[in-house]
Amino acid sequence: MLTSLLPALSKLHLAAALALLAGLLAYNTPALLAPAASWANPLRGAEAYELKPPVALVSDLHVGGDFIPELKQALEEIKPSAVIVVGDLVDEESYFYGKLNCSLEALLSEAGLRGYEVYWVTSMLHDPEMQPGSYGKLHVVGRTGIFKVGSTVIVAHHGETACKVGPLALAISYTLGKLGLELPLEKLWRKLCKVPDSWWVIFGHSHLAGIDPSWRVANTGSWRKLPRIIPHSEKTAIMVDDSGVKLVAFSPEAPRPKALPP
Repeated sequence: MLTSLLPALSKLHLAAALALLAGLLAYNTPALLAPAASWANPLRGAEAYELKPPVALVSDLHVGGDFIPELKQALEEIKPSAVIVVGDLVDEESYFYGKLNCSLEALLSEAGLRGYEVYWVTSMLHDPEMQPGSYGKLHVVGRTGIFKVGSTVIVAHHGETACKVGPLALAISYTLGKLGLELPLEKLWRKLCKVPDSWWVIFGHSHLAGIDPSWRVANTGSWRKLPRIIPHSEKTAIMVDDSGVKLVAFSPEAPRPKALPP
């Protein structure tokens, strides 16, 4: 009798393991549901904005953590008409609610963003819950924003629906990049969410800057200092102007941010 139960138990264990794997994939990559369920597509209900070039996109400032304050100097060199923060403006919600006492002005000052029109695409894990809307020069976009900058259309999304766990996103992006597949999460998300071919997809989240014009995907990198043993990008931004979309790196020694090749 026990022998006859073994095949059934094996099938049950296999089914349970597959169900657990499917659950873990759906948890870590919610965008997998987008092709079958429109409610799971981050583009659904995304607000659209029209901005005048040039526009700078940055992410992963982690203000209150190991934020790199040279961002203010970098923006003074770039002179954008607006700045889009693609998530993780704050390191922890407790910093915003505690030390900053929920002051948006204090947050912009700490981040070196005062004086700019700032569009904040919020992240799921680090940023505080914010009601979308305009608060002076700070415009809270929500999880996903669509921006028309001149003739260029951009979808800005932090990236957690492609891979929720940040260190895993970094590991996947770094490893597959070394194998020749640059920006894999951005490309996967683009396909799953059926982004129009002419639009750009710009992420943060992985802390690895990059750009692939053939796919129209890019990652802003980060403005957070991490140990050098962790592969990551620092002091990088995406610039959108009349000439198109480019990745730039800032160095205090350089008179202007340097455009990086794809």
